[in-house]
Amino acid sequence: MTENTMEKTRLSEFIAGLIVNLRTREMSLEELGDLLHERGHWFSCLFFAAPFMLPIPLPGLSTPFGVIIILGAVQIAFNIDPWIPDRWKTKRIPSKLLSSALTKISFIFNRAERYVKPRHQYFVRFCVTYRLSALALAILAVLLSLPMPPGFNTPPAFCIILLSLGNLEEDGLLVGLSLIGVLLNLVWFGAVFVIGYEGLMLAIKSLL
Repeated sequence: MTENTMEKTRLSEFIAGLIVNLRTREMSLEELGDLLHERGHWFSCLFFAAPFMLPIPLPGLSTPFGVIIILGAVQIAFNIDPWIPDRWKTKRIPSKLLSSALTKISFIFNRAERYVKPRHQYFVRFCVTYRLSALALAILAVLLSLPMPPGFNTPPAFCIILLSLGNLEEDGLLVGLSLIGVLLNLVWFGAVFVIGYEGLMLAIKSLL
């Protein structure tokens, strides 16, 4: 796919095509990686984070998807072509579950495209911001891959999606908000590890 074709294909349209493919057959991570490569590293990271936006169980996928995003962050930082570990290339993706999740997620993307646009592009293109975005992506991917209860994957996944959209569309405002979101995720997960999930829930209830 050429760069011009990529510009003409909206994110929601590309996801709709993936949903059709996933409904007709299961894909391996290698096949999916080949498809996503056409949209670049940031779109691949967005795609692998999208299913975790919904509080549904994805058994056995949070760790490999999280590691793939971490690898994507490293590849972004050092401008390396996409790569997936050999032992994961043949892992099959549950098509019904993933296509159902993406169908609901595409509803959000359709509306996000109205507000995400190129702005403050100098901030996105600044070399420090570029490296910082890659580091932020890696941190979020680590949080995403942790074995946590359903729903805990949602905050880092949401932030990965915002960061990816911001870089894909060169939206400096969205990238800036995403970097703030990384700090909020670190505070949230840090609180969980320090006082535990139940203790955190009790603390939140006491404040309400």
